[in-house]
Amino acid sequence: MGRTANQYYWVLDVVRGRWNSAEREAVMRETAERDGEHVVIGIEKERASGGLDSRNMTIRNLAGFAVKTAPITGSKEQRADPFSTQVNSGNVFCQAASWNKDYLEELQYFPFGTHDDQVDASSGAFKYVLNYKPAEIVCKEFSFV
Repeated sequence: MGRTANQYYWVLDVVRGRWNSAEREAVMRETAERDGEHVVIGIEKERASGGLDSRNMTIRNLAGFAVKTAPITGSKEQRADPFSTQVNSGNVFCQAASWNKDYLEELQYFPFGTHDDQVDASSGAFKYVLNYKPAEIVCKEFSFV
């Protein structure tokens, strides 16, 4: 996800799947390498010890890349509301790609759809991109895992 100088938001890529932890780490590393070092990678700070272990493993796995952690606050619905407002106001665009249909359907049916992982990741990325300094965001992108 990125933000333009005139306050529009772009979802540039979505990588989605169900993997065991080793596969997930490999996919995240491959995605980071494909995106390049200019992309900031965000990881949620979960309070449970399993979340801490997973976060630390991911940070080690992504050595060499800019990784930022963000605390989780509020319900998924509360976290999604600011992003949803921008989507519904026509301020969010997607790069045309094969993932668009599934991504947009999940956004449309949230919170009543079968899945919510893409909404959750997009909400986190949006929060980070929104709070990034404007001079920096024009040349930076943000990936949230």
